[in-house]
Amino acid sequence: MNSEIMDQLRHDVELTDADLKLRSLKIKRWLRTDEVALYLGTSQGSIRNLVLRGQLKAKKYFGRNYFDKLAIDSLFDSPKKQHFRRL
Repeated sequence: MNSEIMDQLRHDVELTDADLKLRSLKIKRWLRTDEVALYLGTSQGSIRNLVLRGQLKAKKYFGRNYFDKLAIDSLFDSPKKQHFRRL
């Protein structure tokens, strides 16, 4: 196959994969650090910093942090959201 066609197909597959990940985050209640970063459009390091500062609460389960998506949504919808400086 032509390399341009292969590049376009690869790009389309990557977009589809990213779209599926974002859609799955909308229906999941408990998210891991990497998923929260994707959901909020920031890095995993930023999420860890929010946890260290006490601005984001995590539950530890089998050595991994899990975050309640409903709590994350309510944090950003609450009047306290001004406390979240740029992630």
